[in-house]
Amino acid sequence: MGPEHPLQAGSADNLSGDFRGPLTVNVADAGGQLNLTGAISDASDGTAGQVVKNGAGILALSGNNTYSGATTINAGILQANGGNAIGDKSAVTIAGGALLQVGASETIGSLAGAGDVLLQNTALTTGKDNTSTTFSGAMIGSGSFEKYGTGTLTLTGASTATGDLIVQEGALNMAGSTPMHVAVSSGGSLAGNGTVGRLTNYGIVAPGNSVGTLNVNGAYLQASTGTYQAEIRPDGSAADLIAATGAAVLGGRLTVQGENGALLTPGAGGTAASPRLYTILTAGGGVSDRFASPPTALGAFTFNTIYNPNNVQLGVTYTGFSAIQAPGVIPGTGTTNQKTKAKFLDSAPIVSGNYSSGNSDFDRILLEIANETPAQLAATYNAIIAEPYAAFMTVLLNQNDFYANNVMDRAQACSLRGRATLGGAFAPQEDSASGRRESSSCDPAAKHRRYGGWVDATWVRGSVDGSDGLSGYDYRMAGLLLGADAAVSSNVAVGVAAGFGKPRLDNYDLASATIDGNSYFLSAYGTVTSNQWEFAGLLGYTFGNYDSQRYINFGSINRQAKGDFDGQGMIASLKAAYFQQFGGFEVIPEIGLTYSKIWQDGFTESGAGSLNLKVDDADAHSLVTSVGVRLGTSLELGTTPLRVQGLLRYDYDWNAGDDNAHRVTASLAEVPALGTMSIIGQNRGANGFTVGGAATALVTKNIDVFAGATYRWNDNGNEYTLGAGARGWW
Repeated sequence: MGPEHPLQAGSADNLSGDFRGPLTVNVADAGGQLNLTGAISDASDGTAGQVVKNGAGILALSGNNTYSGATTINAGILQANGGNAIGDKSAVTIAGGALLQVGASETIGSLAGAGDVLLQNTALTTGKDNTSTTFSGAMIGSGSFEKYGTGTLTLTGASTATGDLIVQEGALNMAGSTPMHVAVSSGGSLAGNGTVGRLTNYGIVAPGNSVGTLNVNGAYLQASTGTYQAEIRPDGSAADLIAATGAAVLGGRLTVQGENGALLTPGAGGTAASPRLYTILTAGGGVSDRFASPPTALGAFTFNTIYNPNNVQLGVTYTGFSAIQAPGVIPGTGTTNQKTKAKFLDSAPIVSGNYSSGNSDFDRILLEIANETPAQLAATYNAIIAEPYAAFMTVLLNQNDFYANNVMDRAQACSLRGRATLGGAFAPQEDSASGRRESSSCDPAAKHRRYGGWVDATWVRGSVDGSDGLSGYDYRMAGLLLGADAAVSSNVAVGVAAGFGKPRLDNYDLASATIDGNSYFLSAYGTVTSNQWEFAGLLGYTFGNYDSQRYINFGSINRQAKGDFDGQGMIASLKAAYFQQFGGFEVIPEIGLTYSKIWQDGFTESGAGSLNLKVDDADAHSLVTSVGVRLGTSLELGTTPLRVQGLLRYDYDWNAGDDNAHRVTASLAEVPALGTMSIIGQNRGANGFTVGGAATALVTKNIDVFAGATYRWNDNGNEYTLGAGARGWW
């Protein structure tokens, strides 16, 4: 039967036909009843079926009904018989004065309105349409009521039904009252200021709709899977309460948060000697057992639970940030940087229970940090401190070493990447009788050529591993060096070198930061040979300009701090090598000493509001001793002389373990009242082992080309280098 006309019923009518689409039924006579035993379904064209009940009489549904539209009871009584009388996803609305009479277990989509529901020793399941509704009527009779779905059902009426009310899924907001035993399953939650019967919590109980009291007429049982989610007012004036007339048996978790998710202010907590106390549970029948998981500390707050015979109190202490640095509380805790940052934040003034630094933006951010979990707090510290700038000084020291090693390789008679340098003091020679060119030799007796020039291009990629709470990072450098030298005597040569490089720090582990720029290098070098000994020395100067980006992301904060700063450096290096030949092989042991220092000019970041840093002038230095050996031999590739060489070297940095050698001091540019924080960065470690290989080919009488690679293991990371170049002499 179609929906063209509404059905009218008198005193007693029975219809067994099926209905498709919307159906309106009017049973006007208060004593009348219409029994529909047929099926009500959606129309064939897809129009949702629905049922509208008008009139003071009774409409009894007992068919296998599958309609998906709404069920509206405007007046009278709708009897749901047979278990499938109402569509499982039908939104049921009961007008005031009307009644839904559940004669068999029934499932509906949702429940709303001001009318009543009569349970006749049956079960009513609601929530299958996943919507949120309010029901202000009463449940009467006896049976069970189950809440499913992701929506929230708010009950505001005074119900008298007995039985079980089970929150299987979603949320139930009890703003009214019921004597039913309420059970909250692991997928459900219960909130509200109302009254329930005995309460069993396997899921979440959060009294109030903000801070409020949930009354329990009976016992409160919290299982091991249950959570009591307590809220406290940010100003510390009140907290949630479960008030049970019976006994309270506790387990599971207790969590604490600000009212409606608001951030706790310092005024919400007391001191360590006198915490602010909130009563969060009362039990007329006594309290037994404990919450298995007490509340987790926040960034500047700690919580303790006090169990009394008939109540449970929550103690809240504003500890500040430094007290949350106990071992095991924060990942990587106990580091100098985290302690420094905590002490720095604790210097913010507190007035009338709120932060008052003189900068409202920072006060708001600080309040958010104070309410973070310990794990979040550790990440936030890493995001807002100046550690990347301390780490970048290690990159610049590595760059200085890179410059020094390359120039010293060119300065020495037998370089790592292959052939003789310094105007060919040990260069391949031409046999005057045969006209044949000899391969490169490290024999100091080789004939001398006066002038030379060279070019060297190098690419470096390295990583520094984090440890002890300090961040690891990657770095890379590309450089081009040019040099010229001249022999001033048969055993003394001097030269100059200049270069350009591009250092970059990236892939910063514990925060999002990059620093890169351009650097320049000038140096003078020289060598002295004596028999089989060669001594080389270098004095250099570097300068550059660098750009930084720190991406600050935590909580609601998403900002980028940009910096622009200059830097300078100096390098002094000495090396001694002893040339030996065994058959056709060269064995060249060597020792070296290199001192390097860099200076970073101070600067102020922009773009991050109150989180911009003012970074002071800083410097870092290293003193590296090295001992190694080079192994080489001369070959011929066709008619082309070829020289190959390998390197093994151990380096020790005497300053690597000195925190003061890699430290920056910074403050918040817009909040100077907080003072400064001194931050260290991760270094490469004291010990380094280098292996390498190179080849040089004499392509003309006065020009050779070379290429090589090295790999270095450091205590805190590794580095690999690729390079190539050419040298000429005359």
